[in-house]
Formats: sequence, C-alpha cells, structure tokens
Amino acid sequence: MTDYSKTAARADQSLRRKGGIVVLRQVVTGDYDPGLGTAPTITTDYEGTGVKIAYEAENIDGTLI
Repeated sequence: MTDYSKTAARADQSLRRKGGIVVLRQVVTGDYDPGLGTAPTITTDYEGTGVKIAYEAENIDGTLI
C-alpha cells in the first residue's frame, strides 16, 4: 500500500499558504412540529481551508457543489 502522508502534508501546507478560510454549512430540516407550526432546522457550520475553483455550470446541481 502506498503511503500518501508526505503528499497530503504538502497539499495541506500549500492550501494553508495559498488558500483561504471556507465555511461549509449544513442545514437539516426535521419533522413537522404541529406545536411550532413549522419544521425545525438545525444549522451546522464546518470551517476549513480551501481554494475557490471555477466549476462548469452543468456540474453544479446542489448535491456536491
């Protein structure tokens, strides 16, 4: 099995040097609550380092991008 730890460390270092702070937000909607009259949502933010890349419009469908 190939050890990618050095490659991963170089990629991480490059992202930290040239990338920026990114926040991924996950919004999960729960079941409808008649007492509230709505379905509650839980929002969780995940912070990391990343690079903005220009994606083709046909690849952006809301599942991964």
